[in-house]
Amino acid sequence: MRNGIRVTDRDERALRDCYRATVLSFAQMKSRHFEKVTKQTVNNRLTRLVRSGYLLRHRVGLFVHHGKARWIGSVFQVGRFGLRYLRGTCPEERIRDEPIRLNTLTLYHDLLLTEVMDALRTRSPGQTVVHGKRFVPEGDTEGRLPDAVIVSPSGTPDVAVELELTPKSDRRYVEIVNQYQHQSLYKKVLYVVETESLADRIRTHVTGVRRSPGQAPPHTGRFYFATLTQLLSHPHEASISNGGSHSAVASTSERKGRMNESRNAMA
Repeated sequence: MRNGIRVTDRDERALRDCYRATVLSFAQMKSRHFEKVTKQTVNNRLTRLVRSGYLLRHRVGLFVHHGKARWIGSVFQVGRFGLRYLRGTCPEERIRDEPIRLNTLTLYHDLLLTEVMDALRTRSPGQTVVHGKRFVPEGDTEGRLPDAVIVSPSGTPDVAVELELTPKSDRRYVEIVNQYQHQSLYKKVLYVVETESLADRIRTHVTGVRRSPGQAPPHTGRFYFATLTQLLSHPHEASISNGGSHSAVASTSERKGRMNESRNAMA
């Protein structure tokens, strides 16, 4: 207990979730951990956690992302005392000593990344999805650190996830693609893009060939693509493709289908 507040099981789940996401908005906190509670009650509880040092609150209000105004309100991170509390209750997990510094320039991206990670967990429950800022690679530590990492049940980093909302310069894409092509840590790279035109731009740097209008997407090897709206609205059915036959993140139904195909082939 600190400053007269006792951490409940729900508080602990919210702290752990906030730590793993690095930052959560008020709306995300409410929908994920206080769904059937009034906004005023949620605000009162979060305020107590803030005043006791378990959480940090940043008042953002209206946020402009590339010319578009979006209401975010307040966002939360785990505070120093919250980190200390998690180190005591999650001994199996490596917990930071200091909160991750909030970057307001990437705040909208970071909040949306949490939704993307949730969708990937829903699509493939057997795999772990780790925020890139919390991922500690072993071995190949000099390469690019992605937005998120999908880890296989055996504990092996399987897929590097990049959430791409706005285009980068051609030079920057060349650098990133080269980094991944020369990095052995990740078997696959998944780009979750806001528009198909953005996917085409990245495909061009992967293959060296620009797709003509009406032409099917080229085979991009270990680089896979998914559209943001489709993945968030229909995680199981969303197309995740490299132009070939298999998905980078197989859904439960896809995995069952492959198992049936294997059984039929052996019969």
